[in-house]
Amino acid sequence: MRSRKVLTDVLFGLVTKVAIRFRGVLLIPLITVNLGVSAFGAYAQILAIATLANTVIDFGLHQGLIRYGRRTDDTADLYFSSLLVVLATSGAAAVAMFAAAAPLSAFTLSSGQYADAYRVGALLLVVMAAFRLSKSYFRIDSRIKLFSIIEAADGYGTIGAAAIGVLLFDATLSQILLSIAAVRLATVLLLHGQIVREVGLRVPTFDGMRTYLDYSLPVALSLFVNNVSSRADRVMIGFFLGASAVGVYSIAYEIAVGIIMYVSAIRQTFFPELSKLVYV
Repeated sequence: MRSRKVLTDVLFGLVTKVAIRFRGVLLIPLITVNLGVSAFGAYAQILAIATLANTVIDFGLHQGLIRYGRRTDDTADLYFSSLLVVLATSGAAAVAMFAAAAPLSAFTLSSGQYADAYRVGALLLVVMAAFRLSKSYFRIDSRIKLFSIIEAADGYGTIGAAAIGVLLFDATLSQILLSIAAVRLATVLLLHGQIVREVGLRVPTFDGMRTYLDYSLPVALSLFVNNVSSRADRVMIGFFLGASAVGVYSIAYEIAVGIIMYVSAIRQTFFPELSKLVYV
């Protein structure tokens, strides 16, 4: 029975990954045709920076949640303790990103004109961190199909918001990012409503946080190194060549890396399954 569940989880995850990858391709003409290649380059750069920051500021606790969620008698305390830590660290990072928006724009895109978009990206940073932790809750007991549906719904919700903004309201890049942050925030609130229904609402005690961090921090370091290797190229291109070059590179990159979705579908299914077998 378990092998059948694992197989169906992988196949279901693969289908949703294909759908999510297609969403990324849809964004290319949506932004480039209406706002230009430079705007798409800025969009890709801001998301890359926010994603890279997220690998550090949550201390890998989204992985620790999966690892220890089935081994604690108080999942609510584990979750809300982790959530409070993530909100505190991501909030501090967002303040720093907001304050450094102009230098970040100049350094990563060779122009200060995207400072406002980076300021909106600071808000997106917090929402992304909360979203990653909340959706990981549903991997604790291997609800991979539900996890995949959440990812797909969020993905197409964001592209829908971007499409409405661009096609109906002539939205700027900052407004597009703001609409994406709003959709993801709504998703986070819905997910937390379900989480509270399942485990209740608890005041965090942070019991066991040292153990969780002992596991999560090395994971966070590994994720950071992996993300640096896949995103540092965009930063260098933006520094030397500007936003338009980042846009061209990101379009080619988005199309070329589609093969990765086959690996990620397997990885997201097997990690919670393998965690059940490790009791150390």
